[in-house]
Amino acid sequence: MEFEEFKQKLQKYTKQPINLILTTNRRIVFSFNRGEGNEINVRINKIFLNSTQGIIKAIAEFILRRTRKSKNEIKKFIRLNQDEIDRLKPVRRRKIFLFHQGVHFNLKEIFDKINNKYFSNKIDCRISWGKYPKKVKRKKSIRYGAFIQEKNLIMVSRVLDNDFIPDFFIEYIVYHEMLHAYFFNLKNSKIRLTYPQMQINFSGLKVKSKRPQIVHDAEFKLKEREFAEYERKKKWGKENLEKMLKL
Repeated sequence: MEFEEFKQKLQKYTKQPINLILTTNRRIVFSFNRGEGNEINVRINKIFLNSTQGIIKAIAEFILRRTRKSKNEIKKFIRLNQDEIDRLKPVRRRKIFLFHQGVHFNLKEIFDKINNKYFSNKIDCRISWGKYPKKVKRKKSIRYGAFIQEKNLIMVSRVLDNDFIPDFFIEYIVYHEMLHAYFFNLKNSKIRLTYPQMQINFSGLKVKSKRPQIVHDAEFKLKEREFAEYERKKKWGKENLEKMLKL
């Protein structure tokens, strides 16, 4: 079966727009999550292109209702095709180099401290300093950090690796980005069929998206205020913004 035919049938049975991505992943052979609007992001091993119409219907049913019957049908298909799955050559991904140690701060140490204090060590993502910023005559804004969902990675601006920056401020920035990871895991949980265990797991891992979704809703802001020195950080940030823009 061709890619477009498979996608069209899946859209027909789900009655939803599908963003379909074929993989050669031998461990996570099928995963999905809700995208923007009604779109459903589906990552599926290309072995499913050999599936029958009944299996495609089971995939659609599992996406919509997560029934035990559809789950068992998919698991049976995986078991029957495990030799083919084993022979698939995994796609080589570009290696990401992480930089924890800066001139003045070690991000891994800060991450571990915050993870232990506020999240009971439940945040499982990577952290690194970003690239050195380009020199510009006059900066109008500064982005302190970002949580990149598709890479499960927190990036922190190297502008903050300065002896002028107090510990509580950079700790807050790391805490803020860890909150994005926390809520992403909570609200964008994937249903994953894994191989060879083939278990249903609820864990928000990386999601392929054109643009990270930055959400600061009421729940996020309430959690944000749990940071011990939130008001102090807010006050210091406002008073020293101009100075940071010159770094």
